Amino acid sequence: MISDIVTSQHKPIQKSKDRLFSSSFCNTTLWTTGGNYQDLGMDYYEQRYQERVINNLQKKALALGFELIPQPKANTVS
Repeated sequence: MISDIVTSQHKPIQKSKDRLFSSSFCNTTLWTTGGNYQDLGMDYYEQRYQERVINNLQKKALALGFELIPQPKANTVS
């Protein structure tokens, strides 16, 4: 019970530190190298998100003793 409280209190602080570090790193890198920011597009970020979701599901399934098997995509007619 107490470990849950300590863990839940730690996560928001760590996330804010990570966000601060990543934004300051990106800003410093762009500033010092003179690079231009290039938006990679919504499709890129959506694909990365889907990959993270699948990887997390695979880790959870493995921890519970299961194996995920991908299903073939169904052919749909629009």
